[in-house]
Order: sequence, then structure tokens, then C-alpha cells
Amino acid sequence: MGCPGGTRGQSAVVGYVLVIGLSLAVVGVVVAVGAVAIADVEESAQANQAESAMTQFDSNAAEVALGESPRKSIRLGQHGGSGDVHVEEDAGEITVEWTPQNESDSVRIAEETLGKVVYESGDRTIAYQGGGVWRAENGWSKMVSPPEYHYRDQTLTFPIIKIEGDTSGASPGDQFTVRESGFERQFPNDTHSNPLEGGHVHVRVTSDYHHGWKQFFETRTEGSVTHYPDNRTVWVNLTVPFEESFENGVATTADGPNAVDPGNGAGSDFENPKVGVDRPSASPVIEQRIDDCEAGGCDDLSSTVTGTLATGTYYADEDVNLDGVEYDTTSGDVDIVVDGDVEFTGDSHTITGDENVTFYLNGSMTIGGSTEVNTGGNSSDLMVLVHSEGGNVTTAHGTPKFTGLLYAPNSDLEIKGGGSPWDDNIVGAAVVKSASANGTGSLRHDVDEEVDLPIEFDTISYITYLHVTENRIEVTTGED
Repeated sequence: MGCPGGTRGQSAVVGYVLVIGLSLAVVGVVVAVGAVAIADVEESAQANQAESAMTQFDSNAAEVALGESPRKSIRLGQHGGSGDVHVEEDAGEITVEWTPQNESDSVRIAEETLGKVVYESGDRTIAYQGGGVWRAENGWSKMVSPPEYHYRDQTLTFPIIKIEGDTSGASPGDQFTVRESGFERQFPNDTHSNPLEGGHVHVRVTSDYHHGWKQFFETRTEGSVTHYPDNRTVWVNLTVPFEESFENGVATTADGPNAVDPGNGAGSDFENPKVGVDRPSASPVIEQRIDDCEAGGCDDLSSTVTGTLATGTYYADEDVNLDGVEYDTTSGDVDIVVDGDVEFTGDSHTITGDENVTFYLNGSMTIGGSTEVNTGGNSSDLMVLVHSEGGNVTTAHGTPKFTGLLYAPNSDLEIKGGGSPWDDNIVGAAVVKSASANGTGSLRHDVDEEVDLPIEFDTISYITYLHVTENRIEVTTGED
């Protein structure tokens, strides 16, 4: 029948064995996990130390590159540390171009290979490139310290630091020496000089650290930044000071034979056209005026306006119908800011006084079929700016007339009706994306030769003076 006591004794032995085995298994797991964690901590600590050392390397290399010292020496880690340190001369590219205003061909200011000094440990990389320090891990990168790129008082100074050298077989604890190896001025030069007059400056960087370069351009410049991660490329568009004197009856930002289409009606014509021009958007100015009005200080504008608008700034956050309005500028300018569409209706819109009327539209503009806006007045008295995403400028069928200046470089202008072949539907000038007319629609160029109308885009980063140099440094192991 068996011994109950003996069975209990065997169970106790088995229990002890299981407890000891489980304890050993837990200890083994803890040791294994702990070893991995310790290894990760050590690797992270070494990467952080390398990051700090690379930042110091950046400071010393800048002194050499900018001519403050003929050479500098530094260690990028401790002897015995893991990882690899080397120079890659062909890593990364930078291009700087200037496209002058009213010209389609760009001026290539610089096109250089940047090179880099890189510390690699596991999946972590710390690199010095283009005068900045970058950290990359798991397919992502960030800026640790910015490149030598200085923008102040409308002056951009951009020393392009190019890295050369050979550090084969080096380890983090070795001594690295940085020497000056060449200097060349790229801009200004014998062909081009400061100050820049209109156009755009484009900077393009192709790099393994494109996420970090994007971060740099977005935080340190006010230009338009475009990122192409698949190509490891970042573009930044920096605007040069710009004035619009309306030298053409119609200037279109679109190119090609269909950019200006006067149709085939009797008297239909767009006088003195020019296609394929380069013009900055008015959007930043309009957005700033909307923000200012929403913060207070602007008079409310109703959805339907009749009568007189006297000197001041008016704002509406909806579509507005202007029905036969008099704009009284006797005591100063009349500014109308609309976050929506504007339609001119009624018989006549007149401007009295010696000052100007300016519209800032985040929407489309329409002129009614029998409406006359500033007819018989001076085109310089009335200006309409249209947001790039606002809409188009259209005149309705009939005998619409408008005397003034249109600045809408991303909007289409369409004259749907023209009336008599001898009537000019638009008198003044227009900068638009494209221009077309039906029937007898026409535009007559009429801008006072003595009037220069600046459009000051205060919210765009201006560059008046540009200084670009190539600064070459050589990185080797050992001391000189």
C-alpha cells in the first residue's frame, strides 16, 4: 500500500531541485540581460563621450578653417574605447546658386563635396561635416551643433568647410591633427558682386544627415525648406530684396506659348507681355496683415459694403461684396484685408484724395460685368495683392473696367467679357500666373514712368550681401 511519509520526502527533494533550478535560470537571465544592458550603457556612454569630443573637434577645426590657427590637435575618445574613427573625403555635397530677378539661368556660386570625419560605434554615428556636428542612429539624424553659417543684418556669410585627409587604422584614443589646406573665394568674385538685386539664393545639401540639415535650415533660416528624404537632399530657398516696378503690361510666372492668351476677338490684346518671370509670393505679407487684424486694431468690414471707406485699415474674415464704394484717401491710405473672396459690383468705384488703396486678399477677386473700378484714375493709386492659395482674378461678361495694379504671381487672370473693341478692361499692369481673354477683352499697359512701386515683403528672409568661401582642412593622425 506504500508509505505516505516516504512519498512526502521524495516530493520535498524534487521541490528543492526545482527551486534551485528556477533560481539558477532567473540568475542566468538576469546576468544575460544585465550584460546586454551594461554593454548598451557602455556603448551609449562612449557615443556621448564621442559626441562631446566631436563638438570640441568642431571648435578646433573652425579655428583652422577660418584662419585663426594654422593647426590644432585633439583626441576623439579614450584609448581602448570601441568604435572606429575615419575620414570620408567624398561624403556629402553642397550647391549654392543665385537666380537673378527676371532671368531664367542660375549662377552656380559653389558646388563642392563636403567630406566628413566620422566616429562609428554599433548603430550610432557621430560626424563632423560642413562645419557642424551630426548624430545618426537607426536611420535618423539630428543636429548636435550648427554649421558655420551666419545670417545677420541681411548679410549671409557661408564658409563651406571641405574635409580632406587619411586616418586609416585610427582609433578613438589617437591624436588627430587638423591643418589648413586651402582657401578660395566663391562669391563675390570678378564676375559677380554685392549687393544682390532681386532673385533667389538656393542652397542644396545632399548628405547622410539630411534630417539634421533640414532641422538646421528650418530653425536657423527663414527661407522655404524642401526635404527629399529618398534622395537624402534638402533645399532651402532664400529670397533677395525685391522691387516690382511693373515694367510689363502683363508678366506671367508661367512659361510657354499659352501663358498669355488674348483670344482672337476684335481689339483683344494684352499689351507689352512677358512670360516666364520669377516673382516671390505675396502670401507672407497677406498672412501677416491678417494676423495683425485678428489681433485687433483694424476696423470691421461687413460682408456687403456700400457708401464710403475713409482712411484706415479694414478687415473681414469672410467673403465681401463691394457695391459702388468710394475710397476716401484724403487723410491717408485705405487698406482692405480680406480672408476670403472679394467681388466688385455696382456702377462705379472711385478713389478720392492723394493717397493709395491697397487690397490684401486671401481669396479670389471678381469684377462685375458693368462695374468700373477707378476708371479714369491713376493705376498707381490702386493695388491688389492676392495670396498664392487664394484664388484667381476674373472679370465677368459685359463691360468691366479696372484701373490699377494686380500682383498675384500664382493666380490666373481671365477677362471673360470686353464690351467695345475700343474699351480697355484693365488699365495698368498685372503680375499673374497666366492671362487669358474671351471676346474683346484687353489690358493696356499704363504705369507712370516716374513711379517705382516697391512691394516690401518684410516677413521674408532678405539677403542683400552674400559671402561664400571654400575653406579646406586636412585631418590626419598623429602630431606635427
